Order: sequence, then structure tokens, then C-alpha cells
Amino acid sequence: ERIFRNVSRQLGERFIGINRRPWLVFGTERRELQNCLDHELPLINTWMQQQYGCDLFLHPVAVVICSDTADYESAAAAVLGVPPPSPLGFYRRSRSMVFVNLETGSGPLWHEVTHVWIEEDFATHSARLGPGGDRDAPNTTADCPLWLHEGLAMLHEAFVVQRADNAWIGLPNWNWRCDVLIAQQLTQSTNDAGMASGPAPPSDDDSEMLLMRVDDLLTEHQPSGESTATWCGQLRVFCWFLHEREALGPVYRSVRDMVAKTGSPVPQVATLTLIAGQIGCDRNEIDRLFRQWWREKLLAHRLRYPALPSQDS
Repeated sequence: ERIFRNVSRQLGERFIGINRRPWLVFGTERRELQNCLDHELPLINTWMQQQYGCDLFLHPVAVVICSDTADYESAAAAVLGVPPPSPLGFYRRSRSMVFVNLETGSGPLWHEVTHVWIEEDFATHSARLGPGGDRDAPNTTADCPLWLHEGLAMLHEAFVVQRADNAWIGLPNWNWRCDVLIAQQLTQSTNDAGMASGPAPPSDDDSEMLLMRVDDLLTEHQPSGESTATWCGQLRVFCWFLHEREALGPVYRSVRDMVAKTGSPVPQVATLTLIAGQIGCDRNEIDRLFRQWWREKLLAHRLRYPALPSQDS
């Protein structure tokens, strides 16, 4: 109640607040609040628990839903005293607060709330499985690996969760992060061909040229020289690849438990071995299978992107 009152006071009278722990949801439009509480958050909660084995947490988290960019910027300034670090949304871990700009769509809500679930889940399991098993002293020194933390959140930006045959299924959709990879690919094709204008139809190799090697993706830092947009797009499509191979959930749970038990990041070789075991291949084959999968995704969208060659070209 104290946290709820404090956030309400900081946001001002224009914002309506609803306390439905663990979520303290604030916004200027009651319809948007109800949609968030009755539809979006329950779906995210169900998916994170069912697919990734996350424990329900009780720690209160404030979610500030802003109808437009002006409200978004003013809300962040009122509560935190700083402008938003992203035009879409952000999660301030130290304050247990999520800010979302609905003018950019519902994707940022799923993205940021996924981050909340991952943070809480890793802390809970570190307390339970870590050295000493002290639930009251969570191990916060080892977090979810960056590639998984960001890749999973970005996968959920364009994601449909629905009930089918007494089970919950998740269906990722193409989104703007994939478009960024396409645009970068076609730009690179143009530059390589030395053309003044117009993209060159990419060859089979071109469709893969911007994909980093999988072992280079599994790092704790954004690679030097890699644009943020391209890097984020690749993390998203790699998690999409794992999801379609029914490996993302098992990989997440295994990585989480390994981090919790050791209190240390999972070594890259161990991560690759874990992924290989889940998708049923040799560790050295992961990269080839990922690139082949991405090529098939591109060809499936060739009507949307006419510059892509047909299967027969």
C-alpha cells in the first residue's frame, strides 16, 4: 500500500491506479488499465509459468501505462526525474517499475514484463538452489545471461498466446526487428555490388551474412562494432529458432538452475552443449541449423520482400 500511494502521488491526479498484486498498474485511460489487468498481464503470467516454469512472485511491481509519448515522457520525469532511456518502454530494476509507451504498440509491455519475470525468477531460484539455500538471502550476483534475457523479451514483443487442445501454445510473429535485419541485408547487398541505387537480389550467402555465429551471440556484452538494432534482431530470431525447435523453455530452465546452483554465469561451451542436446544435434551443427532456419524464414516472406529470390533461383 505504501508503494502504491507513493507512485500515485508522484504521477499526479491524471493517473488512475489499480492494485492487483503483484502488479500495481497506473494509467490515464481506464479502458487501457482494464485490458492490461484482465487480458495482457494474465496471458504473460500464464505463459511464463507454464512455458518457463517461473514461480509466481509476490514482490510488488509498478506498471505505468502511457497512452502517448507525451504522457510517457512526463511520467518518467515525474517519478524518476530523468527522461526515458528508450522511446518504447523500460524496466527500472532498482525501483521495481515498468514504464510503457502504448503509442508504439503493446509489444513493449510484453517485453518489459518479461524482464520482470526473469529477474524475479532467477532471484527466487538462486535463493532456493544456491549455496546455503537461504530463501531470505537471494543470490543476485549471477543473473540471466544477456542473450537469453534480451532475446526472450524481444521474442515476446510480437507473440500470440492461446489455448489449444488443453495446452497453452505461443506463436511468434514477424516484427520490426526482423525488418531491420532485412533492411541491413539489402543495404549490404547494394554496397557489395557497388550499385548507386536499388538493392541487389541477395544470394543464398547474402541471407546469412548479417547473422553472427551462435557462439558470438552467447556473450554477456553487445559485440563491438555490431549495431544495437542488428544485434537485438539476431537475438530475437535465435530465440524464435529455439522456440520452434521446442528448446527455448528447457534451455531457459536449465540455464536458470545452473546459475542458481553455482552463483556464476554458465560457460559458453556448457550453453552450446545444452542447446545442442535440446535440439538434437552436435554442438558444431547449431550454427548451420540456425542459418538454414533463418533462410527459410526469409523465403517464406519473399512476397513481402520482392528483392528476395524464389526457392528456384
